[in-house]
Order: sequence, then C-alpha cells, then structure tokens
Amino acid sequence: MTMSDTMEKIKADLESIKQHLQEERDEIKLQLHLATEEAKDEWEEVEEQWYKFTGKVTEVAKQSSQQLGEATQEIADDLKQRYQKIRASFKKD
Repeated sequence: MTMSDTMEKIKADLESIKQHLQEERDEIKLQLHLATEEAKDEWEEVEEQWYKFTGKVTEVAKQSSQQLGEATQEIADDLKQRYQKIRASFKKD
C-alpha cells in the first residue's frame, strides 16, 4: 500500500467516523430537552470538541499527514465516549 493509498484510507475512515458521530449528535440534540443540567453542561463542552473535530477532518482532507489523522482520531474517540455519557444520562430518568 502506498502512502497515497494510506492517506486515502485515513480520509475515508475519518469521513465514516464523522458521519456516525453526526448521526449520534443529531439524535442527542433531539433529546437534549429531557436531559439533566449536568448533561446539558457536558453537551456544551462536547459541542466545542465537535467543531474542533470537524475542522481537523477538513484539514486532513486537504493535507496528507498521518499525525494529523491520528490526532483527529483521538478527538473522534473522545467525542464518542462523551456522547455515550450524555445518552446514558437520558436513561437514568
């Protein structure tokens, strides 16, 4: 696999992750009115991460840097965990 192929795979993987996180984000936004204040505060923090993540995905699409792809993956993993935490708070009520 060439470096170009590797970067294309990273870009495709990140786009797929972005799509999944977007769906998760949209579902949570619909249910946010039912959330506790703690979950709403968490949402505010996560939204900042979301915009950071989408900006990094755009950067990766324009550049060919494996380090940038790895950093973006770390942000995506953090978003996923935090979305799960918010979603779990809906089920406590």
